[in-house]
Amino acid sequence: MWNVTRLAVPMCGVLIGSSLLGAIALHERAAQALPIASEPAISEPVAAAERVTVGETAPIDRADPRAYAFVITAGDTTYVQLSTKPEDYAGTPGAARMVDEPALTVVAPIAGAARFQGFIGTHVLVDGTCEATVTGLVKISRLSGTPSHAGIEGTDGTWTAREVVAHGESVLAAALDRRCTGTWARAAALPPLLRGIEVPVTPALAAAAGADLLASEEAKGPDADWAEQQAGNWRASADLVVDTRMVVHPVTGVGWLFVHARVGGGCGGPSANLSGVYRVATSGAFVRTAISSGELERIDDIIDVDADGRFELRTLTGFLPNPTLTDADGTKLEESVVPYFGCPC
Repeated sequence: MWNVTRLAVPMCGVLIGSSLLGAIALHERAAQALPIASEPAISEPVAAAERVTVGETAPIDRADPRAYAFVITAGDTTYVQLSTKPEDYAGTPGAARMVDEPALTVVAPIAGAARFQGFIGTHVLVDGTCEATVTGLVKISRLSGTPSHAGIEGTDGTWTAREVVAHGESVLAAALDRRCTGTWARAAALPPLLRGIEVPVTPALAAAAGADLLASEEAKGPDADWAEQQAGNWRASADLVVDTRMVVHPVTGVGWLFVHARVGGGCGGPSANLSGVYRVATSGAFVRTAISSGELERIDDIIDVDADGRFELRTLTGFLPNPTLTDADGTKLEESVVPYFGCPC
């Protein structure tokens, strides 16, 4: 049976550089101890005391922002992001206000957004603890950086509200009646959000899964770009970092291992970023179910938004970085972007 606790286990850099190269060379031996199963059977459930019972409720649509939405803070007000589609915040906004905390933000009330009017009056929980009520709809535009890096010349280095709206990322959002500190929100009427139960990753499992990821065809993708600036390949870099994180689903009892391998190239240097998802049996056998590349900085949360037994990931991506909700295979579902106009070096 899984040794399940509810204590958070941080992502750990398991093997770096030459240590992981050794693991690749020993991949066949590691696979003998931890065989890669075509369909690993999960023969033992999560301990009964740790399992979550999901009651008879209507199906949850994960695309509905009532199920999961990013939280935006601007000055002393908290907002819930509803849509990134321009047609949803189209129309003539009301009087705007601009704040510079934590990002440069322009907020303006909006009377349109007909399909979201029903959100007004909705009770939400921010981070599952802070209850608040939606009081109205607004258009929010945000950015970070300096006007000159956006190609705006002849200014004193400050942005106007019009420029923020023109160059920033705009969304439709719901204003809350109280300030709540947090990163996500969910309608209070829905069942609590299901979250993966963290379990320790054994060194043998980490080595075998990391070696499998780096031996994949997808891992060879960055090699050509890497070879133009560096000798060898990214998997042989001394700066290679591999993180592993394992969770058990609180309802199904299925174990999932997430492996993230990356080399940060710095300013103009080559980089590589690859992640894999593995289903793990209680015996230690595992099978890779997904692999993806991109700009993943880290996995921030592992959750089941719609209670279908499959995890979604809240990740941080890009330079700032920005929060993104994806499927476990990396397919993007939603993101909350603050464009950066500046030198990343």
